[in-house]
Amino acid sequence: SNDMATLYAGVSGSDAASPSYYFAMMEFERGAGLKHGSPLSEQGLILLAADADQIVKEEWWDSLIEKIRKNPRAIDTELAVTGIVSQRPKIASLNDQRLADAYTLLAELAPPAPYKLANYADHALTYLNDEALAEQLFTQAIENAPRDRKLANAIIESLVNANHGKLAAKMSAVADAKGLS
Repeated sequence: SNDMATLYAGVSGSDAASPSYYFAMMEFERGAGLKHGSPLSEQGLILLAADADQIVKEEWWDSLIEKIRKNPRAIDTELAVTGIVSQRPKIASLNDQRLADAYTLLAELAPPAPYKLANYADHALTYLNDEALAEQLFTQAIENAPRDRKLANAIIESLVNANHGKLAAKMSAVADAKGLS
């Protein structure tokens, strides 16, 4: 279902007037409606609609979040959330707060790799200007990678370069506490 929808989406060129766009949306809708379906269907619906400047339905976000809640450790759950985060710079019309709701829940229930947590934190800082959430996620990233000095340094350096010196100092203290300085 997702494979077929993805093929249709590619052919549509994100043109909502294309018959392929319609078929892609129908396939993603079908997959999203499956009780134990993959959250990649919701990811497809959200990204395709947003990329085509169409309405992204709240029910798709609700369904994605519910699937995260029910099966946070499934690999496609993490892929769905991370996929939306990675596409965010290309798609201006995404609901950043709903995206943050999704990755915050995932980080709480089944924390992904530390570098993905850092990506979520960067989203929170860049698109929501939510320094508290970014601090929480950057801290979690550093603490979940107790021997990864490169990650800690990359986080701190990127914060300094983005003029977030206060947050960089906090992350430096977290890294110091973990012996990563």
